[in-house]
Amino acid sequence: MIMSEADFERRIFHELDVIKAELKNIREHMVDADTILSEEEKILVEESFKNEKEGKLVLFPISKRIYFEESETSSILAKAPS
Repeated sequence: MIMSEADFERRIFHELDVIKAELKNIREHMVDADTILSEEEKILVEESFKNEKEGKLVLFPISKRIYFEESETSSILAKAPS
């Protein structure tokens, strides 16, 4: 059986539609790599929750931030390796 050119084009466009739908489904269900924890990160998170329950967290208040004057920042940047 020989397929006409019009039938061939319809089949190609149908296949493209199927591929587009599959690709859309894959994208919707794809996991963001940045949301996956390594074993080390998982252990750190578990330890953090344990420390929180035991009241062992160390909090650093915002007032402890270090601020530099503009001249100090310039001299620090000048000494920094490039």
